[in-house]
Amino acid sequence: MARRRKVVAFVKTTYLNPTETFIYERIKNIRRFKGYFLTDKIKNRKKFPYPRIYKMRKIRNIPRFMKQKRTAVIQAFFGPSAIRILPYKRKTSIPLVSSFHGKDVSARLRERGYKRKLRSVFRHSSRVLVVSREMKRKLIRLQCPKRKIRVIKTGIDLKKFPFKLRRPPRKNNITFLSIGRLVPKKGMDILVQAFARVHRKYPKTRLIIVGDGSMRSKLRRMIRKRGLKSCVTLKGKLSHKEVRKELKKAHVFVLASRTARNGDKEGIPNSLVEAMASGLPAISTNHSGIPELIKDGKTGFLAKQGSIRSLTKQMIRMIKQKKKWRKLTRSARAFIEKEHNIKKQVRKLERIYQKVAK
Repeated sequence: MARRRKVVAFVKTTYLNPTETFIYERIKNIRRFKGYFLTDKIKNRKKFPYPRIYKMRKIRNIPRFMKQKRTAVIQAFFGPSAIRILPYKRKTSIPLVSSFHGKDVSARLRERGYKRKLRSVFRHSSRVLVVSREMKRKLIRLQCPKRKIRVIKTGIDLKKFPFKLRRPPRKNNITFLSIGRLVPKKGMDILVQAFARVHRKYPKTRLIIVGDGSMRSKLRRMIRKRGLKSCVTLKGKLSHKEVRKELKKAHVFVLASRTARNGDKEGIPNSLVEAMASGLPAISTNHSGIPELIKDGKTGFLAKQGSIRSLTKQMIRMIKQKKKWRKLTRSARAFIEKEHNIKKQVRKLERIYQKVAK
């Protein structure tokens, strides 16, 4: 007789925002537990199909509902979701696993009462998950018990991002690619200004930016003002299939992440993981958990966050050191296979669920 799988309740206030592929990859790769989703708002269900999604406001008694489902573990994605489910969790004996990803332990800390609510989440969580060692240190400073914290890294499906060795083009006809929301923490304005300096020195270079957001109009003005319309392209939001095509065509990936004025920070950017897996030589910054991914001169090049001059220097360094591309990219792929394989990370996650569910 087949052994019945234990049940995990996934909780997030919105199921799911367009950029939250990293959450979808986690939940769909869970094998040892049967999952269902509790949420307040359902979005992008066609993009992220999942069989069991329930709106919390339509459930009369959430603690009873979870018990009826034989729920063994509650997994809350992001701080606000953990805060949302906590009053119901406390009416049961079901263990809570809370995970944090970036903004929920950076910009949101400025919201009134948020730190106090987080401390309550830490107190009542059996395990607290983070995506980097840098974020682990941040949570310890926020008074989360060190013994509860585990690092579960951003994982990707490596089959979707096959390694392709990049051959440097002749005459420095290099295409730089950046992928991310057009919001301050992604540093796209820094990138455009740095590229303008690179382009003056290497006029055959091009820059492609994939993504959409609040800074789109500002970036258009910057591009026009600097006379870059012929060599900088804003592609807007693309499907994952189209993103993978852009990764195949480009020569170098650049992500100019920085801490935004409102305190918003990255965890470890998924686009950077995907680019490194695909064989693109990568340039990023010493922001948040990125230095755990890019070891300068070994798996990519690192610039100082928020510095146009430093980013320019690293982009020119990448052009000048084309002979290093093969070694950089093979080392980067090996690192991603070891540390960011979704199947390996999900198995680690399942072991955590099994331990707390006993």
